[in-house]
Amino acid sequence: MKATWLFDEHPLVIDVKLAQVIGLNQAIVLQQLNYWLHSRSAKKINGKVWVYNRIKDWNEQFPFWSKNTVQRTLDSLEKDHFVITGNFNKYKFDRTKWYSIDQVELVNRMTQFGVKGEPNLGSSQLPNLGNPIPDTNQDTNSDTSNNSQARPDDTSKTRKEIISYLNSKLGTRYKPNATKNKQVINARLNEGYKLEDFKKAIDNKIADWGSDAKMSKYLRPETLFGTKMESYINEQTNTGMPANNNNRRYW
Repeated sequence: MKATWLFDEHPLVIDVKLAQVIGLNQAIVLQQLNYWLHSRSAKKINGKVWVYNRIKDWNEQFPFWSKNTVQRTLDSLEKDHFVITGNFNKYKFDRTKWYSIDQVELVNRMTQFGVKGEPNLGSSQLPNLGNPIPDTNQDTNSDTSNNSQARPDDTSKTRKEIISYLNSKLGTRYKPNATKNKQVINARLNEGYKLEDFKKAIDNKIADWGSDAKMSKYLRPETLFGTKMESYINEQTNTGMPANNNNRRYW
């Protein structure tokens, strides 16, 4: 008699070194996401491959976890910039997230821990945990004419304007195409933030941190345009009015 919980088919496979570096739960979810990015459910938008899903549907693929565990794991991957999210839905009220993997960030993290080469995310080793992601956005295609993300040329132009504005305020020489800068700015643009939002975040944090020797070192793209940018945009000065530092410069 054979134990029925042992499978002849492919079991859930993870890269041990990947799990050691980013965490077991994160490695499991990242492998599964990579599976879908190589499936027919994936869509190429602006040169990058994406899949979309609701937390409820992700949870069905990991029945051994609670919904909160799945949510925390995805949030952790996004916070660490291994997973990129966007919104390419046809209708603005549709908040279903789209997901992709930042391979460059992942390889950089693995390299920091002395792991050479690329993590083994080959789709051929991954099982299909559940049914394919339902194609509820059939009108969304590679043209993405109705989504909120800027096209490549517009994204590059906006990124240059953002960095130019920051440099003009701080007297710095940040580069718009530096890997970290490009990554955080593109992530926020994918979420629908506009040039004026970035300027507002810059102005508010200069007002908040500019005179603080300890905090002024964080006036840099990776901090200003990270996952906390929304809170920076909505900060107000002690007078209750948004910061305005058009004539100030901090070195």
